Amino acid sequence: MKMESPCRPAILAKRRKKLYQRRLRDYAAEFDELKRRRIAMLTDKDAIQKDIVRLTQAEAAAKKIQAFRQDERTKLTSDLAGLNKERATIEKHLAEVNKLLARARQLTVDLTRRNDQLAPSWPPANCKRRNRPAGTGSPAKPAGPLELGT
Repeated sequence: MKMESPCRPAILAKRRKKLYQRRLRDYAAEFDELKRRRIAMLTDKDAIQKDIVRLTQAEAAAKKIQAFRQDERTKLTSDLAGLNKERATIEKHLAEVNKLLARARQLTVDLTRRNDQLAPSWPPANCKRRNRPAGTGSPAKPAGPLELGT
């Protein structure tokens, strides 16, 4: 039996089958599109990296401001406690002054009433008025501290 050589057209025609047919691609257009997308992605990457740097700086600044405000809050809280203490002391002192003032007013009213009662009997009957020239009287006594009593 005689072997036929595989190069013969009749044999090749029998063996040839259509396995797959693909459409043709425009690689130049696809490469241009991929370049455009790559540039867009690199631009986005740069923008994101710049945003990260700005956000990191903003976070550091915010932490500094937060620490400053916290320190300020601590100082103001201690100042407020001191002011409240001083206010309580002032209110206590004011209450004492008002008591003394009320007592002084009462003493003034009592003294005025007593003066009004004693006024008709002044000068005493046994005391004669002398006519003295102006300015020749006895010198005035120095004023002492006012005793309000308790």
